[in-house]
Amino acid sequence: MLRLIDLLAHMDLAGKSLDLRLIHAVQKQHIRLVEQLIIHGASVEYKKGRALLQAITEADFEILNILLRGSCSLEIVTHSTSAAMTLEIRLSRLQIMKALLKKNIPAKELAGPLQQVVSEGGEVDMELVQLLLDCDAPVDSSDDQIESSVLTAVRRGDICLLQLLCGASPRVETFSEAVPIAFDTVSTHGYSTVLSMMELLLSNGASGTPLHETLLAAASDDARLDIVRLLMEHGADPNYEAGLCFVMALMLKKFDLLKILCDGRQISIASCSNILTIALNPRYYALPSLDLVLNSAPSAAGVLNNLKPTWVFTTLKDNHDMVSIIPCLLQHEMDVDFGSGILLQLAVQKDDVDLLRKILCAKPSITSLRSAFDAATKRLHGSNELRTIELLLGQAESAEIGQSEALVRYTRRALDGNVEGLGLLLRHKAAVDYHGGKALHVAAEAGSFETMDLLLAFRPAATSITRACLAVGPAKLKADQKVRIVKHLLDANGGASASDLSALLDDFINHNPRSTRLPELLLARGAEVKLETIQVAMAKSSPGLFVTMIEGITNRNNVLSLFTHAQTISMSRERSFKVYKCLLDRCVVLKNPIPADVVSKALLSSLKHVDSDQLSLPKLFLQNGAVVGHERGKAFRLAFRANSVDVVKLLSQHIDDDHTADVAFKEALKASFSNTDLRLEVYRCLLQWNINKTSLYDALTASLLGKTSNHSILQLLLAKGADPNNDEASCYLLAAKARKEPEFRMLSKHARLKVLLPALLGCFQEEKDVVRWFNICLEDKPSPAIVNQDQLLFDCLRKYPNGTKLLKILLRNGVSASEKITYSICKGWRSEKCTALIWAIFREPRIGNDAILVSIAEAGKKVLPTYSTPVTGVSAAFGCLLDSTRTPVLKALIEMDNKVLSYEIPFPSFAHLGAYPKPFTPDIGTPKLNLRLASIYLGNFAAFRLMDTGSPADDGTLHTAALLALPKFVKSLLKTHDADFKEEMFDHRVPLAIVCRTQPQPWCKVANAEADFRTRVKETMRLLAPVTDLSWRYREQTVLHIAMENGITRTKDLVEILRIRNDLGNDEMWAYKDKDGKKYLPHEYVAEFMSDHKDREKLLVFLATVGFR
Repeated sequence: MLRLIDLLAHMDLAGKSLDLRLIHAVQKQHIRLVEQLIIHGASVEYKKGRALLQAITEADFEILNILLRGSCSLEIVTHSTSAAMTLEIRLSRLQIMKALLKKNIPAKELAGPLQQVVSEGGEVDMELVQLLLDCDAPVDSSDDQIESSVLTAVRRGDICLLQLLCGASPRVETFSEAVPIAFDTVSTHGYSTVLSMMELLLSNGASGTPLHETLLAAASDDARLDIVRLLMEHGADPNYEAGLCFVMALMLKKFDLLKILCDGRQISIASCSNILTIALNPRYYALPSLDLVLNSAPSAAGVLNNLKPTWVFTTLKDNHDMVSIIPCLLQHEMDVDFGSGILLQLAVQKDDVDLLRKILCAKPSITSLRSAFDAATKRLHGSNELRTIELLLGQAESAEIGQSEALVRYTRRALDGNVEGLGLLLRHKAAVDYHGGKALHVAAEAGSFETMDLLLAFRPAATSITRACLAVGPAKLKADQKVRIVKHLLDANGGASASDLSALLDDFINHNPRSTRLPELLLARGAEVKLETIQVAMAKSSPGLFVTMIEGITNRNNVLSLFTHAQTISMSRERSFKVYKCLLDRCVVLKNPIPADVVSKALLSSLKHVDSDQLSLPKLFLQNGAVVGHERGKAFRLAFRANSVDVVKLLSQHIDDDHTADVAFKEALKASFSNTDLRLEVYRCLLQWNINKTSLYDALTASLLGKTSNHSILQLLLAKGADPNNDEASCYLLAAKARKEPEFRMLSKHARLKVLLPALLGCFQEEKDVVRWFNICLEDKPSPAIVNQDQLLFDCLRKYPNGTKLLKILLRNGVSASEKITYSICKGWRSEKCTALIWAIFREPRIGNDAILVSIAEAGKKVLPTYSTPVTGVSAAFGCLLDSTRTPVLKALIEMDNKVLSYEIPFPSFAHLGAYPKPFTPDIGTPKLNLRLASIYLGNFAAFRLMDTGSPADDGTLHTAALLALPKFVKSLLKTHDADFKEEMFDHRVPLAIVCRTQPQPWCKVANAEADFRTRVKETMRLLAPVTDLSWRYREQTVLHIAMENGITRTKDLVEILRIRNDLGNDEMWAYKDKDGKKYLPHEYVAEFMSDHKDREKLLVFLATVGFR
């Protein structure tokens, strides 16, 4: 095999095959082969150092050394230590570890092997431990899963191992952590071993919380005190966990342990309260322990005096050891005034006089004495009570500590026969005037002369005596006994002064208003009656006492003041009557009555809450000068608010003049009554006087408001002169709008038509409504009505321009159709007198034909059909010509009076109206126009036909119609006129020539509205062309030449109608011949004679399209 290896080596053998052979050679323990394989490059690291692990497992030191001479990573060597540590033979393990450690394995990787070796059972391999420590194996592992070797050594209780490990300088934290572990092994390794280990650990610097916890465990256990001392000497703090070590010592009653703790360390401030809680607990209390704890505190006084008073009180109040505890606390400088004298209170509650004396030796403050005194007087009874309060009062040297407050309590005991306590308090300067002399008050109320004398001996103040007297009033004593007690009190201190008596009288009236004998006693002793006292008596005292007090008044101003005051207080009706009557009667006796305005104010006050069956008080005031009109009739206003007719009747009996009645009536008008019958009764009471007409009208208006009206009220108001025509007949309108026909009929009997009719017109939008109420009014008038208002016709037409029913009624009932109005017929013209007919025709918005026709039919010639305006000369008939829809009106006018046809209108008026709204300035010299000619000029064919009575033929009318381009007229006139007639007025032109040169006229109003001008021109041409001789010439011009001279549009229209084409044989018809006989066809004519015409080029182009080139 060796030869083979050498042979293969010359062939550069290497790689996996050699590595595998190395593993097999190690397994077979072929030392030379292993050596050769290593020399020829076999890898020890192959398969994670399999060969190395195999040598370790077999404990083959020779092969291991060969392998380690080869190249091997530190990671593989480190990993191999785990296998080495598993060897059971310690010597082999030691040798292999020595070989491996020579490869400089990192120290941190040795923590595991070290922990493993110290954790083994049996005796520890100290040589291997030393080897590892020499290689700096850490005794403090950074791996949480590997325990420190030091802790393991402590658990084993191996002092030698622990000393060896301590030499490796573990962390202080490790030593500290090992202390409680060492203490816990007492039962396993014994006290001596544990003590030695703890001394070793503590000498190496163990400290901190583990020591405190170990001390707490040692204090809680039956451990020897040596360990406690050792821990205390090395810094263990018994104040840990709020002094729990001290607490455990107290609870276990281990005085020696407590002494060691207290000698070794002062109790901290934070621990004191917790420790004292146990030290004072009856279960664990021992005076030496408490004294030791307080001596160990840094400042016992500071600790004790900062405790919570409630806690101290609660802890000690039921503690049987209180007698020894409190002196101990005081000995350690607890403030005797702690918690406002809690210690004194505890002694009082304990009812221990000896303890109380010990505490008093510490000289408590007045505040503490006061709280102790309060506890003693409320909780103690029997002999100790008096001894206790006597000690407290003696210590206070009779200063006020509550004896005055307790005076009432001991006064009540004195009433039961035990006067010793009351005497004790009084001897120690208890104030008899405390709380207003309440003690004397109690004694007087009980009727005890003995007790009163005991208190009176210390000279109470006058106010205290007064209060005692007042207490007698409501006391459950006989009247005679009350009088004797009051006399006895008043005689004290040398008797009461007059001012004191007066003050007492005031108080009696205020506090005992029903008492009579006692106030009389005071009055008999010289008490003065004050005005304020009588004011109180007025509301509270018995009637007899009040009368007695009033009879003593001699000043009328005082009575007046009382009368005024009576209005400010609340009294029953019966009492009010008696009070006011008493005051009024007193003024009568004094012959100086109360002023009327003051009595009137009282009347108003009495009426604020009055009933019909409680009129005695208002009657009293009215009989004594009250004025019903005071404050603008407020008395009536209050009566109306109460809905009381009886009160109104009572007040009405005292009305002095019409003005007052009118004021009352106005108030009634504004008032709300529960029903209208009640209002009727009120009105009847007040309408006996002459009420102002305006007020009557306002009442009439108010009565029409609402869904229903009281007819009796309406009749009463109308009968008393209420005028429904006032305020533009608004009463009628209220009734009409509410559809109250019966009420409207009642009002209609008083109607003034010239007022009512305009109001109706202004109110209703529908004509039928006005007609309905107007007819009702006419029906209910006592005599036939004549409507003579001038402008009513115009108002009717304005309101209902298409209505006829109301118009008929007006015209049939006296309205004149001949009335004139000043009106401007056209904008910009001066206003002038116009008849209603002319106004209706011209008015804007438009008045309908039906209304105008009804006016004509009903009034006939009264409409003045032939009238024309004085300035512009416009008639109604001419107005009809301006609007073709007015033809029915024109017809009616003609049929009524044929003279309308003889009317002529000035041309300026005609032209302006015909052109409007376009501006037009006519020739002033133009003559007037008759209606027939005006209808032609306007283009109103309907009117023309109505007035045409067969004019002479060929009179120029057809030429005029052609000039204005009026096809309807032309068509009609051609029946009687010749289309070829050459009218001289039109320069001997035929009508077709006229229409070819015509221009639009602004005053041709009706025709312009019916069709545009060009349409009318073409239609007129169509009518004239077939009946006109086209050979007609005017200065050698045909109708075509005339059309061309009037522009392209007129030319196109004529050519279209005449169907002109330059066909063969047409040249002569449309040729123009000049004076030299030269002929010009239409296009030649344009080119030669129309060089300046604006449409020249357009005409040439157009003529070319019809063959003229």
